[in-house]
Amino acid sequence: MNARILKIDKGIVWVRCTSENGLTQLVLKLNFAEERLQADIVSDLDTADDGSANSAQAAAKVGQFKLDYFTNGILEVWDADANRLLGRHDAFIPVDVDMARTVANFEAGIQEFLEEANRRASARS
Repeated sequence: MNARILKIDKGIVWVRCTSENGLTQLVLKLNFAEERLQADIVSDLDTADDGSANSAQAAAKVGQFKLDYFTNGILEVWDADANRLLGRHDAFIPVDVDMARTVANFEAGIQEFLEEANRRASARS
């Protein structure tokens, strides 16, 4: 993803990370005062739907990323050019969540996006 600084205030840097195709973006907060990488994967990670098969595939990938994170993944931000870890966000630990249903809902949503991508690709052929 390409990174662009949005704002710097009181030791916090807001960075918008955008995919190469411009459809998917994530806003990260680099909190230097607390030495933390902060991200709200639910509200700060999103993908746009331009009606293409690629955008439906991107939505499926975002869904898979969120599922992986919710099932105790750790978010790391790397400088791809220098192959250096810039920061990490602690693992997501769910509280008062029915994980079986949450996982099933994510998997169903991912499948729907993949099927939509196939429909869109077929319609263009």
